[in-house]
Amino acid sequence: SYPNQKLTISKTKIDGNLLGKMMGKPGLIRGQFLIDSILDTKIGKLTDGKIHIKSKNLAIPPQSIQGFETPLLNLKHLSIKAKLEKKKNLKIQNIILGNGQSPIQLQLSGKMILNQKNMASSTYELKGEIKFSEKFLTDFPIIAPFIMGKKNKNGFYKLEIKGSLS
Repeated sequence: SYPNQKLTISKTKIDGNLLGKMMGKPGLIRGQFLIDSILDTKIGKLTDGKIHIKSKNLAIPPQSIQGFETPLLNLKHLSIKAKLEKKKNLKIQNIILGNGQSPIQLQLSGKMILNQKNMASSTYELKGEIKFSEKFLTDFPIIAPFIMGKKNKNGFYKLEIKGSLS
């Protein structure tokens, strides 16, 4: 019989460079992240848990995304809260990215269906809203056709994201 295991991470700071390397994408993110989590496993599979990740200095370095060059995105604020429900369903309580001074503000919630044998095959469904600064929209007019006509009174656009981690 395999023992149950509990992993507790309490108020632990991790550098973005380390997180990028752990995700197999060195240099993907910059900043310091504060992590609080409790994860229970049995036979090497998650059975229960919750996680909260926060940052006050998140930045995304310049990148090339499908041929488009992005500048340094100094997003500053990040908060991710999630809780495992029914062993396979990770409820994303919220993902909050950016603030009023950031080029992008994002608020999402939803779920991730975990494939515990192959995490890269896990799927997600997230809904929320996104807001771009005027400067960001001016610098990246390619975004305009995708968001036209969907803005609400606070300047946010509705957003729905579905897919797999791979």
